[in-house]
Amino acid sequence: MLNGLTALEALLTNDSNTELSYRLSLRVANLLGSEDAALREIVRRVILSVMALATSSELTQIRLEDLLDQLVFDETKRREVQRLASKFLHIGTPLQFVQ
Repeated sequence: MLNGLTALEALLTNDSNTELSYRLSLRVANLLGSEDAALREIVRRVILSVMALATSSELTQIRLEDLLDQLVFDETKRREVQRLASKFLHIGTPLQFVQ
């Protein structure tokens, strides 16, 4: 469980908030208990989404942290990023999620 959260932290945060991320990871892991299948699926989807975004010529000039922050306030950009990320999400999909 903690390894999955650490992977998400490494993919989605920068060094400036490492302590906060670490504490959050520990707390969430303790709350979720031993059920890690859903977390593994989330980590898989995040990794594939980041890979898809890294291959997009439209988004490679934007740092991932900055892009993720922009998505909070820009619905159009969020949909575009989700569209780009979805091109990798079919790879080895064990669970189907409704969007």
